[in-house]
Amino acid sequence: MAYYWIRPVVRVVLSELVFCMLMALLNPADTVQVVGQADPVIALVGDDVILPCSLSPMTSAKDQSVNWLRPEIILKEVHFYSDGRDSNADQNLAYRGRTSLFKEELKNGNISLKMSNVKISDAGNYSCYVPTLDKEQKATIELTVGAVSQPVISIMGPKDDGVVLKCESGGWYPEPKMTWLNNNGSILPSDGPTETQTDSAGRYSVRGEVTIQKTDSNKVTCRVNQQQINKIKETEINVPDEAFAKSHGGLIAGVIIAVLVAVVAGGIGVFMWRKKKLTKKQLEEKEITVLKLVKDKEELVEVCINKEEEKKLTKKQLEEKEITVVELVKEKEELEVVCIKNEEEKKKLENKLKEQILKTEQEKKVKQQLEDQEMQLKQQLVEKGKWAVVV
Repeated sequence: MAYYWIRPVVRVVLSELVFCMLMALLNPADTVQVVGQADPVIALVGDDVILPCSLSPMTSAKDQSVNWLRPEIILKEVHFYSDGRDSNADQNLAYRGRTSLFKEELKNGNISLKMSNVKISDAGNYSCYVPTLDKEQKATIELTVGAVSQPVISIMGPKDDGVVLKCESGGWYPEPKMTWLNNNGSILPSDGPTETQTDSAGRYSVRGEVTIQKTDSNKVTCRVNQQQINKIKETEINVPDEAFAKSHGGLIAGVIIAVLVAVVAGGIGVFMWRKKKLTKKQLEEKEITVLKLVKDKEELVEVCINKEEEKKLTKKQLEEKEITVVELVKEKEELEVVCIKNEEEKKKLENKLKEQILKTEQEKKVKQQLEDQEMQLKQQLVEKGKWAVVV
């Protein structure tokens, strides 16, 4: 009875084993896929960035080899991991000391790459793969690197009934666009196309001008944006009323009226003298009146001249301030370049010091081995000497 009860169980177990073997043949182990990110990864110069990459379904990569390459350059090697440690002997020097994996996440199939202190030259396509899997199982991740800076607005001076403003912004990458906005957020027409220049590092500087009319707030915004890296920088300014050109229409009208009054008064005086033969005293009074009107006219003209000189002086002061601001911005950019170079030299010295320390430790080990061998030889000689004495 027991024999007949066991036979169906054995038959079921054998069927399950056959089914599992067939599934293993139909679904080999190399179905593990390397998965990256479809959208570009965006970073700014100097930031730390993560290039995402993982194994799907979740498979441990702790005991695997992980390779990160940049196919579009000659020295493609970015980061290597093998036998449980980093193996970057053939790494491109541009990435030395700036790349790492998340070692604790390798068991979860996370083979993402962390890159520190991103540079403009790092922009491009990166591929990650595990050599023990199918060579076709690679993921490509695009890295987009950008650089931004705050715009600076300067008041150039009055023009007609308005004021000319200038906006400058340097150190951008990729090339940005500049837009002027009024206090309602509407776009203002600029005074010509935006000027664009590039420096030796490939970064862009933009400059543009706009003429605004006097409003209740006199608020204007200079916006510089780069759509590719989705970055916008804005600077707002409230232009003081004193910056606008003052109208001289009232003064001119006063001068004209004064002249007309003088002419009319003179004409009336002559007419009265001829018609009524005015006394000398009356004529002298009329003459005094005419002279007074002429004097008033001259004073008004002098006021106009003084106002014009003040206008020229204000414009000159504004130009001097603008030159000072541009020089300060230029000095700031030069200091940033010097800081970047000093940082790179510091890292080179640190790497050289590490190599020297490693070399010194190796020499100490060799010296210690030689001393140990010398001690062993001395002991052997002593033992042989004792043996010779006994014989």
